[in-house]
Amino acid sequence: MSSAGGDPYWILRYDPDFTNTYGVMSGVRSGDGTDDGNLFWTVGGGDTGSDGSIIVKMNKDGDILLDKRINNSSVQTFKPKIEVDSSDNVFFSHSLGGQANLIVKLNSSLVVQSQQKYTAQYNPSQTAMTIYNDDLYLTSNHNDFYPYQRGLGYIVDGATMNVSGTPYGYLGIDSQPKRCVHVDGSGNIYATQPARDSSGADTPCVIKWGTDWSSEVWVRKFTGISNASGAGQDLSVDSSGNVYNCGQLNIAYPNRRDNYVVKFNSSGTVQWMKSLNMPNGDANTYLLANLAIYAIQHTSLGIVTLSYGKSNVQSGKYDINVSLWNTSNGSLISSYGVAAITSDLHQYNQIAEYDTKTLITEKHVYIAAIDANQKNYIMKLPITDASGIYGTYNVGGENIKIAANGFQDTDVSNTTWSSSSFSNTSRTITKTSQSGYGISDVSSTPTLVEI
Repeated sequence: MSSAGGDPYWILRYDPDFTNTYGVMSGVRSGDGTDDGNLFWTVGGGDTGSDGSIIVKMNKDGDILLDKRINNSSVQTFKPKIEVDSSDNVFFSHSLGGQANLIVKLNSSLVVQSQQKYTAQYNPSQTAMTIYNDDLYLTSNHNDFYPYQRGLGYIVDGATMNVSGTPYGYLGIDSQPKRCVHVDGSGNIYATQPARDSSGADTPCVIKWGTDWSSEVWVRKFTGISNASGAGQDLSVDSSGNVYNCGQLNIAYPNRRDNYVVKFNSSGTVQWMKSLNMPNGDANTYLLANLAIYAIQHTSLGIVTLSYGKSNVQSGKYDINVSLWNTSNGSLISSYGVAAITSDLHQYNQIAEYDTKTLITEKHVYIAAIDANQKNYIMKLPITDASGIYGTYNVGGENIKIAANGFQDTDVSNTTWSSSSFSNTSRTITKTSQSGYGISDVSSTPTLVEI
């Protein structure tokens, strides 16, 4: 089955020459956000990062154009972040020993242009990054009052790498603030997170600011189910200002984990809220089905989500599921899963705590994944109508199965999201040059299978 325009769907297995335990697929981005430009993705360098991290440039046909290692032997580069601007400049970022944020800027040929360290009061540690008008919008942990870590938001000029505007702290109370940051076409800023209250309980939360973090527009915390905890994982905003948020819910039943997709209008009023589950609460899969919906994007076809958990694609194995929802009422249009037959296929065991690892365009979804044997994959798959590629494919020795997963949408019993507020306080960010990050070639063994 070929994708729209005749270019094929594919699965690429990427085996780099890591010596330090394993490499972990950490993200996939595209400068133009469409199916026309190049893809850039990262593989983090093992537990301590002593292998550095790899950045790979490829076209949308799955051909690798460049793969380069960012070398550093002393700083952890495990699960780095990556963003790409409209000129295919690559911004690679990770926490620098838990005390600062490091950003390495590379050009489209993956040559280092700038290495900068950003420090602030109370040990900032980056949690999310996005690009708007070629500037970087970043959020960080801001460990201001132990044991609570509060968010810090700031903007970095993509050309000069200088901090622009005023950094603001106290953007919520949370153990890992701002798992996603998004900027809409008007410059309004959004984030989702687990909001932690004084009792230590977390609940999903969505925040909208104006064009900087100083002016809070609205905050919504999920309060619809008593004793339910959880976290927001990702969000998307359409041209009308509607906000689509996804995440996980831990409900009071023994060991029950659930998920949610919710639509707010531009004023923060809930339009609908759904959950993705097996029919009739299937006892074999329901408790572990879809531990979290971790990525979401609005498209002309509907709302696309990715979830990670267990379904009936491959019995007993974790898999990745692609679902399409009706924008108007939240009904499920289609859903299918991707599983590795001999091992779990997922996006590492802490996917919910890190930046999303997918790119969703108007036609396709590009997924960066890792199996339980620490083998890395990137896939180009359809948003909907995937039945033409259902089957099992041998990719570098691992059999990857694509099949219907049996999911259905379920109404959330109480869709109440209560208004709340957080305080903002200006902070100072200090930028200093960083050295020690060179570039070297990578010895890799990619295997591409068209499907």
